Amino acid sequence: MRTRYFALAGFVLTDERDIADLTVDNGEGDLLGIFPVNVLHNLVHIAIGVLGILAYRSFDFARNYSRALAVVYAVLAVMGLIAIVPLVVLFLGNTLTADSAATYLGDHLDDLGKILVAGSVLTVFYSVTALAAASLTDRRAVATAAYLGVFLGSSALANILFFTAQFDGKRWVAFLSLSGLPGRFVDGLFGAGFDPGTLAEQAGFTGPGYLAAMAAVAAVAVAILIWRVLRLRP
Repeated sequence: MRTRYFALAGFVLTDERDIADLTVDNGEGDLLGIFPVNVLHNLVHIAIGVLGILAYRSFDFARNYSRALAVVYAVLAVMGLIAIVPLVVLFLGNTLTADSAATYLGDHLDDLGKILVAGSVLTVFYSVTALAAASLTDRRAVATAAYLGVFLGSSALANILFFTAQFDGKRWVAFLSLSGLPGRFVDGLFGAGFDPGTLAEQAGFTGPGYLAAMAAVAAVAVAILIWRVLRLRP
């Protein structure tokens, strides 16, 4: 319930401001002048709140919902630390070892925001997809093998189709490479070009395109998680 109210507050108690390099800028700003939000952030919290309201009908459903939510947020927290902390430490290390820390920090301050954005996006993407894979079987080894196989196999399939097949719109197979989506999004976020001759370079898509593809994959993973949770109902 609190999550739902927090999400609704995001629509009406927001101090508007422009956030650099934000792909979805609708409703962007600071909730209560502190918490950065946008329309997607608010919708996610509303969806979680709606599921919580539906869960009250059954004790078992409510318990499973609470457990699933706790696991998801715990995994997000751990994955966030794994993804973001090393990058922040590297940034601080570069700052401290520069000839002029103040000059380096001033010239690269925008990179810190990009690091946080990239780390957050990758955390959500890998967490929900890994949880979805794990929810389909009780055997961790099988889930891990299937997860890695799908990611690596999709990359190989995308490259084979792109470089060997001849058909209209083949550039879209770039989005089939699940293992390549995060790296291409990060490259686009930081303005790094793709290596010449690679699938990413020849497909011609930019960072926002790969972010949209990651969002679609994450949405499918969330749908699988919701389906598995609903199946736990008596």
